[in-house]
Amino acid sequence: MKHLAFSAACLLTLSTQAAWSQSFSYEFYLGAAIDLTADGLEYTDVDYPLDNGSAFGLGAYTDQFGGVELGLDLMVTDRRYTDFESGLKSVSLMAMGRYPVARFATGDAYVGAGLGAIRVEYDGADFAPAFTGDEITAGGQISLGTRFGLGTGQGFVEFKYQTAFDTVEIVGETIEYNTSALVVGYRF
Repeated sequence: MKHLAFSAACLLTLSTQAAWSQSFSYEFYLGAAIDLTADGLEYTDVDYPLDNGSAFGLGAYTDQFGGVELGLDLMVTDRRYTDFESGLKSVSLMAMGRYPVARFATGDAYVGAGLGAIRVEYDGADFAPAFTGDEITAGGQISLGTRFGLGTGQGFVEFKYQTAFDTVEIVGETIEYNTSALVVGYRF
């Protein structure tokens, strides 16, 4: 429910921005949150591997700045620890910048970087419910993607890497947080 309320508030903010300017584009995406680390993420000073999970989000961008797109990106991820019912969920809101690095007939390739806030939640499930909790921390995101014409908008494929700048402390335990996501989406 917290994810839904946070997402609704961010969507309302993004739609309010659209009323101010007609040069905004909007996008939504979904895909997989994947673990690219060999040992997983650290929880209580032990590295535990995570299964691949889900990622979805939405964004709003403007390109009024000489080819550089500026905007907001809201992403939600959910990954479970391998061999445990517990896992990590996150909701992030990033102020992003994107720059096209190559153009082709029906689209372009781009790189992006951003800074913002990440709400990291440890879900203890049945395994460790006493340690379920969350914390908001500062973090960053980098991305690499490609867009192509699709109907009246653009389809895209994007790789995102997101990390917290510091360990997160939830119910007295420290958690290292980062995630990678491979997503597909549509912008209009």
